[in-house]
Amino acid sequence: MHPDVKNHSEIAVVKKTFYSSENDSTMSKLFRYLRCGCCAPKYELTTEGITIHSWQDCSWNSNSIDVDNIKDLSLHQAANFGYCCCGRGHMKLYVQNPNTRLVMPTDIRNIENAEKVFEEFSSHLHKINNLQHGLKRPSIANMAFIFYDSHGDSDCIKCYRTFVCCACHTYPHTIVSKERITTKKWSKCCHKIVLQMDLDNVKSVRVERGCCEECCCDAGTIHVEGRDMDQDGLHLRNVEHAQQVFDKLNEYVSVLNNRQRVTGNQHMVK
Repeated sequence: MHPDVKNHSEIAVVKKTFYSSENDSTMSKLFRYLRCGCCAPKYELTTEGITIHSWQDCSWNSNSIDVDNIKDLSLHQAANFGYCCCGRGHMKLYVQNPNTRLVMPTDIRNIENAEKVFEEFSSHLHKINNLQHGLKRPSIANMAFIFYDSHGDSDCIKCYRTFVCCACHTYPHTIVSKERITTKKWSKCCHKIVLQMDLDNVKSVRVERGCCEECCCDAGTIHVEGRDMDQDGLHLRNVEHAQQVFDKLNEYVSVLNNRQRVTGNQHMVK
C-alpha cells in the first residue's frame, strides 16, 4: 500500500464547536427575536456536523447534517444593522442526500461573527475532504501554504485596480492556497459574497499577461478551469507577479491531479 494511503477512520478529530446560537451576544439574540420572534431556527456547528433546531408543522424538530455530506459552501452578508453590530451573515451549504445522492442548497441564517465562523468551519471541511482517491494532499518542500493574497500586493497594482476596477468597492479580495481559492467581494447592492473552490476541483490553469499590466506592475490574469456547486471556472484578474503565482499553482494542481494516476498504477500492479 502506498504510504500516503490512509483509512478515513484513522483521522483523529477532536470535537470542537465552531458556532452555537445559544452563545450569541445579547444584541444578536435581540435581532433574531425582532426578526422571527420565538420561531427563529437555532444552529450548532461542530467538527462532526451541523444541527438545526426549528419549528415544523407546530412542532420543534432537530435535524443534523454530517460534514461528509457537505460538498460546497459560501458566505453571504448584507451591510445592515446586524452586520455592522454583530457581524451577522448566513452560509449557503450544498448538501448531498446520502440515499438519493442529490445535492440541495441549505441556508444557515443569522450567524454572529459569520466571517470568522465560516473561515474556521470551511477550513475544517477542507481537512476532512483532504483524501482524494485514497491519497492525502501531497507536501512539497519549500512551497508556502499560501501562493497569493491580494492584500499583500504592492501600491502600484492596488492603485491600478482602484482606477481601472473601482477597487475600493467591487474588486475582490483573492487568496490562493494549497487548499482552495477564496474570493471575497462586495456587490453594488452592498452584499458581500465569499466563494471558495477546492483545488481538487481545479482541472487546469493558464496565465494571460497584457501589455499595460505587465509593464506597470508585472501583473496578469490567471484563468482557472474547474467547477464546483456554485462556480464554473474562475478568472483572477490583476494578480501581481502573475507568472510566479501561476507556476506555483500549476505545479501543485498537477501534483494533486496525479493522485488518481498513483492509485490506478497500484491497482494495475495488484
